Amino acid sequence: MSSNTAQMKSESRKRGQRHGDLPDALRAAALALIDEKGARGFTMSEVARASGVSVSAPYNHFEDKNALLADLATRAFGLMTETFTAEARRVRPEQRLAAVARAYVTFALTHRAEFDALFGTSYAKGQYPALVEAGAQLTGVLADASATALGRAVDDEAIDLAVEVMALAHGYAVFLLRGNLGDPDEELPRVLERVTRATDILVSVAAAEQ
Repeated sequence: MSSNTAQMKSESRKRGQRHGDLPDALRAAALALIDEKGARGFTMSEVARASGVSVSAPYNHFEDKNALLADLATRAFGLMTETFTAEARRVRPEQRLAAVARAYVTFALTHRAEFDALFGTSYAKGQYPALVEAGAQLTGVLADASATALGRAVDDEAIDLAVEVMALAHGYAVFLLRGNLGDPDEELPRVLERVTRATDILVSVAAAEQ
């Protein structure tokens, strides 16, 4: 267990003792456990113990583990939306899609627990309206970046391009997290260069097909 994980558990226990902010304590404990065991590997009982509360206390705020994961995923989508929007604003319009793709890969490495909460397990995500809405907002940012790169309004072609680029970014992110490309932190700069080149190629191909 990393020192950061141990610290998060300690902090979540302290917060859990103050029931007014128990939901945040539960979220912090869950993220620490995900960091240690993965999204599939923790239980609600462990979240309760790490938060310093009874095993039944988490159910006053989250119906079950899936509801807790959905809450974490919703927040992760929100953070991704904010991050991607900020990155897109730092570059010229035609560079925004590549910037968002790079931000996607970087997010996976710098927010590993949140990324795992999003993609590390399967449940009926469509039954959580807040998660669906957060995902739609993120999709809007991606579609806007894609349309801007093509110099057109958002349409089916722009959305298709966004999906292709994000699939590329997601693949590289997973390879990095699994160590398939070597040490993730050392390989990140090279991967970001590859993602930029590949995104530029996809944009060029899509533009030529207009």
